[in-house]
Amino acid sequence: MRFFKITLLLASATGALSSCPLPATYNWTSTGILAEPKNGIVALRDPTHVMYKGKHLVYATTLGYDRTWGTVVFDPFSDWSQMGSVNQTTLTPYAIAPSLFFFRPKGIWVMAYQWSRTPFSYKTSNDPTDLNGWSSEQVLFTGTITNSATGPMHPALIGDDKSMYLFFCADNGSLYRASMPIGNFPGSFGATSTVVIKDVTRLVFEAVQVYKIAQDKYLLIVEAIGTQGRFFRSFTATSLDGTWTPQASTEANPFAGRLNNNATWTKDVSQGELIRSNPDQTMTIDPCNLQFFYQGSLPDHPEFNLIPYRFVNGRSKEHNMSEGAHIGVAASNSPTHQHSQPQGHVNMKFAMMLSVLGLAAATPINNPTTGTDNTANEGKVFQPEMFYLFTHVAFDTRPVHSAIHLENFFNDTQIEQAGVFRNIPAEATSCTLMWAQAQRRNRIFISKGDGLTHVRRLSGWPEGEVNLNSIVPFDTIGQLGSPEFTFWDTANGARNHIVGSFPCSTELYFKIELSNVDLESLLYFDQDEQNGLYVHYTI
Repeated sequence: MRFFKITLLLASATGALSSCPLPATYNWTSTGILAEPKNGIVALRDPTHVMYKGKHLVYATTLGYDRTWGTVVFDPFSDWSQMGSVNQTTLTPYAIAPSLFFFRPKGIWVMAYQWSRTPFSYKTSNDPTDLNGWSSEQVLFTGTITNSATGPMHPALIGDDKSMYLFFCADNGSLYRASMPIGNFPGSFGATSTVVIKDVTRLVFEAVQVYKIAQDKYLLIVEAIGTQGRFFRSFTATSLDGTWTPQASTEANPFAGRLNNNATWTKDVSQGELIRSNPDQTMTIDPCNLQFFYQGSLPDHPEFNLIPYRFVNGRSKEHNMSEGAHIGVAASNSPTHQHSQPQGHVNMKFAMMLSVLGLAAATPINNPTTGTDNTANEGKVFQPEMFYLFTHVAFDTRPVHSAIHLENFFNDTQIEQAGVFRNIPAEATSCTLMWAQAQRRNRIFISKGDGLTHVRRLSGWPEGEVNLNSIVPFDTIGQLGSPEFTFWDTANGARNHIVGSFPCSTELYFKIELSNVDLESLLYFDQDEQNGLYVHYTI
């Protein structure tokens, strides 16, 4: 994906934030790509931005072609047009999905991030441009989410006069909040959180951000998965511990998405930040000059997890202005106020981590196909043996078959599956479970309801009959990935998607199930040499 900047300029007679209400309908104009990643990096993701000493400072997540995560920091720049030419320095150790702000009560900079010793961690510094000046890692949040394959993701911190709040998602349809007295910050929020918004998984997915827009009004945005790509929904509240009311919260009327911006090269408006008018913990934005710095995606890479994301800057105008809101770098030519906000946003590459499984047309399964890529040291094993697991008839055993077939109904999971890949070369290294889909005319693929799944790696395989009862003793290793099949059944073109990496062995045993038991759902894929789950390896 790429980074873009979007700006929304609203007519106003005064400079007060409250003089510009949020529009009921947003329209955005996006910039082009603002920056490219350095060598070896396929995607720039999860940007965080602050103004520091009059210049733009951007931290971002990176994903390499070798599928390793990292963090990059852009040298400060004066204008968004310069972002593509400044140095990009790797931060060591990395901080995934960073969030940067100035904590004014104690006069220090704070960087929060995910996926370290605890779900969320933080570091402090007196100078965010000194990459060697960050403190040692400290615990920010220790809680776990039982119905989530990813756990807590994308920490969003914000404070009022009395408290600091932590908002986050978990790729499971719920949005969570924790809090502490502001005098205790920086510190740990502990392990307890409260669900403040709940919906189906694809509509409350990830990338939450929360902002102050007036004396007693707050704006929350969260990323969703739509039928035409990623988009953002918005909610408002009168206090950070209050109830969030939907504002522009549908795919037809989004806060920002494919349907209300001019960035025709990307179908996704994904992870990003609104440009703040104040870098401190209040996360204050100017509703008279809304600008959105986000990631968009280039045309899909054949391997789904290596989609090149870029940064974009968007600008928005209210509907009563001459043009309407925009996603983009271009500044509005009709605002009443002149602001020192950036006029464009960096374009960076990003890689989506959504995983998806399975696909079309059945073929014999007794002798899985081993295909070799153009490079001599890579190969693929297709067509796993698949077995039904009936959750309410644990001893029911059915013959081996070729398709992926999962069902939820009556508020419970009804049909799960176990599978095994055989004939993985003994000398294989760097093994990854993936799934492929051929052209639409060459596949049989049905996804109804919520297609988010969980794939768990099994420690072994039954010697006799394969059923739920015989598989349970081997379900001890844990999650391999969470492939998302929703909407992919109607997608055109051939694609490949990553599920997760695993220690190489001559056989891979796994279990797959639908995630959302509260929604009646069906997933069916025929599998052959072009479609379905496969193991990718190198030698």
